[in-house]
Order: sequence, then C-alpha cells, then structure tokens
Amino acid sequence: MRNSWLRWLGKLPGVIFLSALITSPASDSYGQNRITVSAEPVKEIAILKEILSIPNDAQYPEYIDQNISWLKQAFEKRGFFITVLPSPARPFLFAERIVDKSKPVVLFYMHFDGQPVDAKEWQQEDPFKPVLKERQGEGWRIIEWGRVSNEYDPEWRVFARSSADDKGPIAMFLAAIDRLATRKEYPAYNIKLILDSEEEKGSPNLPAMIKKHSDLLKADRLVILDGPRHSSNEPTLIFGCRGVAQLDLEVFGPRNDLHSGHYGSYAPNPAFGLSVLLASMKNDKGDVLVPGFYKGIHLSKEMKKELLKVPDNKEHINQQIGIAKELNGSLSYQESLQAPSLNILNLSSGKPEIGTRNIVPASAGAQLDIRLVPENDPVHLESVLKRFITSKGFYIIPNRQPTEAERLSHAKIISFRFDISSLAFVTEPVSPIGDWLSGCVEKVFGRSPVKIRMAGGTVPIAPFIQELGIPAVLVPTVNPDNNQHAANENLRLGNYFEGISLLCKLLTISF
Repeated sequence: MRNSWLRWLGKLPGVIFLSALITSPASDSYGQNRITVSAEPVKEIAILKEILSIPNDAQYPEYIDQNISWLKQAFEKRGFFITVLPSPARPFLFAERIVDKSKPVVLFYMHFDGQPVDAKEWQQEDPFKPVLKERQGEGWRIIEWGRVSNEYDPEWRVFARSSADDKGPIAMFLAAIDRLATRKEYPAYNIKLILDSEEEKGSPNLPAMIKKHSDLLKADRLVILDGPRHSSNEPTLIFGCRGVAQLDLEVFGPRNDLHSGHYGSYAPNPAFGLSVLLASMKNDKGDVLVPGFYKGIHLSKEMKKELLKVPDNKEHINQQIGIAKELNGSLSYQESLQAPSLNILNLSSGKPEIGTRNIVPASAGAQLDIRLVPENDPVHLESVLKRFITSKGFYIIPNRQPTEAERLSHAKIISFRFDISSLAFVTEPVSPIGDWLSGCVEKVFGRSPVKIRMAGGTVPIAPFIQELGIPAVLVPTVNPDNNQHAANENLRLGNYFEGISLLCKLLTISF
C-alpha cells in the first residue's frame, strides 16, 4: 500500500505546498485570527484561481467540456483513476483512488457547473476572471494577488462565478490531497468522487447514471461538499436537505389578446384569475391553505428542542436578507425548514418583453416550486393541488393549449404541469457517519459543529441513497454571505484554508 502511494507521489509536480500558520493576533469579523503564510507562492490559491478561470455556465456545452478536461488532468496528476460517464447531456466525471482494497470507501459528491452570469451586474472585468478584494467601507476594492504571498487577512475574498458554489470545494479537495502528499500522509480509506456537470439544471440525468453505474459508485458513506456554513460561519454539518418539485400553471382567457378599451369590462382577464388563485393558496403567515398539503408532517417536542440548539439569530437573518419581519414569528428558522414550502418563482402575462400594451391578455402563467421534506409523498401533493384548483372552479388540462370545444364549454381553464426534480433526505445526526464527521470537525476547530437537521436548499442526493443504500451528510465549507447564484459571488479566504485543513483531517481519520 505504502509503495503505491510513493509511486503516486512521484507523479506530483515538484512544488511543495506549505500550510498556512496562524500566528497573528489580529482578528476578523468572525473572530478568527489573521494568518501569516510561507514566503513561497501560495500554490493552494493558484489551484483556486485556475479552476475559476474556466467558464462553466451550464447553458454552454463547450464550457462544460473545458472543465471536464481540466478536472481530468488535475485528478490524474494526483493519482486518481478517471472515468468519464456519458449521459444524454454533458458527461459526469468519476475519480477513484484505491488505497487498500480491504479498507472502506467514501464517495464524495461535488459539481462543477455554474449558474448563468450577467457580466454587467458584476463589479469586475469578467466573472470568469477571478479577482482578490478587501473590504472598503460598505463595498470591496480589488487588490493584488501578490499580497497573499506574505500575509493575508482571512476576510479577503475571491470574487468569481462558482467560487463558492461549487468550484471552491473542488479546489479545497485538490489542495488537501497536495498538502497530505507533502506531509507524506495518506488517506485512511479508499476515495471515490462523482463530479456533476448539470447540478444547476437539477441533475435530470443523475438518477439514471447512478442506476447504470451502481457497482462503480458503491461505497460505505457519502460526503457532499456543497453549500454554505451556518449564518454564524461556524463549522457546520448538514444531515439532510429538502427536495424540489416544480408546478407550472397557465390560465387562459380569450383566444387572442384583445383591445382593453373594447373588452376590458367584458372578457375575463386571465392575469386576475391566476392572481386570485395564487392568493388563495397561502395566508399572511405563509401557511399553505391547500387541504392535505402538510399531511404526515409532525415535529415532536424532542425534535423542536434539537432544532433550537442551532444558533440562529432572527434579527441577524432579517438584516442579512433585508426584511422587517419574517412570515411566522412563532416559528424558529430551523422549524420553517421542516415543512414543505410553496413559492412563486415568476409570473408572466401580456408579453412584457415587447413592451406594455393596452390589452386583455390571452393567457397568464406562473411557475412555482415546492421544497419537499422526507415525509412528503409527491404523488399525494400533486393530487391535493389538482383537487384544490378544481375546487376554485377551474377546468384542468395538461400542459397544452385548450381546444376550441374546451374554450366554449368552460369559463375557467388552466393547464397544469407537475415535475419532481429531486426528493428530500435526512440522515440521523447520532449515527456512525455523524459521529465520524463531528469528530473530524472537533479535531480541526476545537469545538463541536453546528448540526443542522435539514437545509432549505436542494442537492440531488436522494438517488444515491435510494440506489446505493448509504448514509449521506453535507459538509459545507464556504462562507454564508457568498452571493451564490447571484452577481459578485465570492469565497472568503479564511473559509478556503479552513476547508483545506478540514479535508486533510477528514481524509486521514478512519472509521
């Protein structure tokens, strides 16, 4: 086993990656210390810069292919065997490092595709040209990368698309492998990785890929390196996440757009009809009023006590997101994540892209999402939503235009489409994988992690659990104020180096 790793070390570049040392007493906004680094160039930062310089907008296949090529070389250089797994869209990348066939296997999940960008909204030349910034008043100013070679402030940020979601964790993983190599330390188990090329599109081809390659992906545990830490930026473990389903609705009015002067008081306006329907689905507290929507959802007193252990601060959360008051003041933030949500994503009517016109529009549409929890039965949810819409006097048709006969027979017509992107999952915090990961965090940070039962967002992990039968936990590493999916996405340097240290420990502690 040792000889195989020595042969692997021989393939690495001759540059030594030196660890960051905490030496200065100056503290940052999270209460952590400034870090003095070796006078050698910080190669761990170079990995991050290089991977962020490759465009990864998932809408462009050529970008995804460029990333696959880079990742393939990066992991092969570090002794991983690579398999490109085809799919109807872009391929998945599978990487494997066998330390000892008698040892257990941990499967890591990350994704390398990114959200679209509008360069005009970014405060830099190009979202795919990473820049280093320090805080200046209420904003940020660009500073030279060379400053990192001597001393850096953990509050400095790297601004680029996918710096936090999810290329930052990939760079952390690669840097951790390099750091272990320089120390002549070796992973305590066999490593498998699956790198997703279409997570930002909902990973529609992931379930089929897992089913087809279940033998290749077989593992004892699954660790997901994605998502931000708790809002306090304390080290965090997340033991589940909600799933997601999408509901597309379109209400139909007259056959064509009509002159609002001639027909505004005569023909039914589908935008009003849709608005009334949507407004009837929730009360002012945000409770969904669709009968049966919360079937099976129950929080025990014990669970509520556990949820209250998460150090959330409502005033801080409200200030961070810019609201005066949350919907239901009687619920804690964590409690609000334990039930399915129903949210309007967008509304459209009258082709606003061509300008405002004096019309009664022919139709009005809305897209909604439902964040699913493990207790949800999606088939049941689809049924109760249809029943509710019918109770409001609508005639439901599939995702199509109404026929002429339907138009003349029904006063209120709506098309209905319900798609499930991913199911929810939860792993018990008190479990072998939970104890192992908590121990790793405690050894690095000297304190227990914040333990979150279920994240509000969705990572497409349920297919792994269903097909492979393994427990899964999210290990988030990036700063919570990272602007993921938005302009000026960023990764805090303190989080980057802490993430590398955590992965070094995680890779070398057996279970």
